[in-house]
Amino acid sequence: MRPVTLEMTAFGSYARPTVIDFRELDHGLYLITGDTGAGKTTIFDGIMVALYGVASGKGDNKSRTFEIMHCDYVEKSVDTKVALSFTHMGKLYRVERTLHFKKKRETGAYEKTTPAACFWEPDREPIEKTEPVTKRITELLGMNAEQFRKIAMLAQGEFKKFLDADSEEKNKILGELFDSSDYVYFQDL
Repeated sequence: MRPVTLEMTAFGSYARPTVIDFRELDHGLYLITGDTGAGKTTIFDGIMVALYGVASGKGDNKSRTFEIMHCDYVEKSVDTKVALSFTHMGKLYRVERTLHFKKKRETGAYEKTTPAACFWEPDREPIEKTEPVTKRITELLGMNAEQFRKIAMLAQGEFKKFLDADSEEKNKILGELFDSSDYVYFQDL
């Protein structure tokens, strides 16, 4: 999977519609750098939310969910939107997730609704709704959100943690990433 463009609106630190065009980068490995608060992690979050509907932090981290990624500098009337175009095995795909806040008539306060999702792929009808989109992307890429997080995006400190791990811990991490159960079985024999 290679990202082509990432579009974010009212998402994290990106208040205005922002497009990151990865086609301008001519290598397969990207290093995202910048000052604290510049939006580096939000780029990772944008990719993860677009693909899987979850932020780039660990699975047990409830602090950065899609539902709370709405930019604080934008009115709730503006939908939070993330769209990712990417290529995989020579084909172009696009996934879009949107979170709409509905205004309550009686109080005027905004409440979140269920995120919407749509996935377009060549020669197939678009897939809508969060769970079917996530399921199809997992099938297409051959990895779930946690595996993608570990393989494709080494966010702040995760790579160092892997490098500092002892051999047993590295084997455990690699075993989770790649199904090594057949090899472990034969090794145990």
